[in-house]
Amino acid sequence: MSTPSVVSKKKQERFDFARQNRRYLNLLNIAASDYAGARCCLLNGVGSGLQLGSQAIEKTMKAFIALTDKYIDTTKLSHDLNKLNNQLEALGSTANISDKKDLDRWMEFYNARYSFDRKGNEIRQLSSSSLEETNLLDKIMTHLVANTPDFPAKFQCGVYALISQKFGSRTYTVGAGFWIRAHNLPMMAQLSAVDKEIDEDLKS
Repeated sequence: MSTPSVVSKKKQERFDFARQNRRYLNLLNIAASDYAGARCCLLNGVGSGLQLGSQAIEKTMKAFIALTDKYIDTTKLSHDLNKLNNQLEALGSTANISDKKDLDRWMEFYNARYSFDRKGNEIRQLSSSSLEETNLLDKIMTHLVANTPDFPAKFQCGVYALISQKFGSRTYTVGAGFWIRAHNLPMMAQLSAVDKEIDEDLKS
């Protein structure tokens, strides 16, 4: 019987990891879709993009936490972005947002979609532009994507899978991939930085 090649072993490793962690890899795919939806809305002046943006950040953080510590139950994690960020930091993840003001500012944008909070207090409405919100969302998501935990086939799910031409996806020019790429200089610079890694990953 012939010995399996190194290439087939790597493919098997990716397959086994994806099967065992399907729930969390799917969470990254949903987060990427939410990110695309958020940018589509915000770039066209639709405020519901704020909620989608918050969901994209939350789901990405939760997936990273679960992929870093398999014993953590993501269904019991907080919806508070700062608490999730603190948990990433506690796990030693480089994905944690070091500038807490960015998350605080994003939560201001997110909460401003309501006129009153749960206690009946009026929420101060922000005089922000959709461009400002989009730029901050891109800054946060680019940092998260750049610090994706190192796991088999990490480039074949989530944001990378939608924006890289190397996967031959239609979403490169239309749909979700298009809206993530549109006027997104930070994310496209990050994609360029890992192009060679993606090539090597696809060859293995």
